[in-house]
Amino acid sequence: GVALGVRSNRDLVGCMCLSPSSCATRTQIWDDVMVMFKFGPPPMYKEKGAYGPHSSKRAEKLEVLTKKRKEHMKGLKRWIYLQTLGVSFDHHGKGHGKKLLQLLIQTADMLNASIYLETESENNEGLYKKFGFQTLEVTTLRAAGDDSPTANLNMWLMRKTPSGGKIE
Repeated sequence: GVALGVRSNRDLVGCMCLSPSSCATRTQIWDDVMVMFKFGPPPMYKEKGAYGPHSSKRAEKLEVLTKKRKEHMKGLKRWIYLQTLGVSFDHHGKGHGKKLLQLLIQTADMLNASIYLETESENNEGLYKKFGFQTLEVTTLRAAGDDSPTANLNMWLMRKTPSGGKIE
């Protein structure tokens, strides 16, 4: 994958992380194993009290999103997964996120590639719709045994087809 950022003055104020469809066919088990050897298991497995009693189950539940992404993008030759898009809170409303999205959309259109993303906010869904994304599915993730008030995580799964409308 790749990460792209936008600066204001000398400060990094926004960033997006992308993964092309060619990365989706590779398994990252070897990478995961090497990271575990180098850094140990993720903190939520070592220090459950600091991250909440259901943190590891919640993290494991996110695997559902990978399966759904594969289902929604099955049969498409080229696509880009927008893993993360964020702008520093102090720089919201200044057009930095728009610049990043416009660059991504322009690049995807030139490559005739669809763009796929997941977002956890209905406000974000509205923003992405303004850029031509369509909601494919809304799914709720919930770890077994988690009855806390924040147990449900709603996710909007979205895709944008290339401007030419032709999907490969």
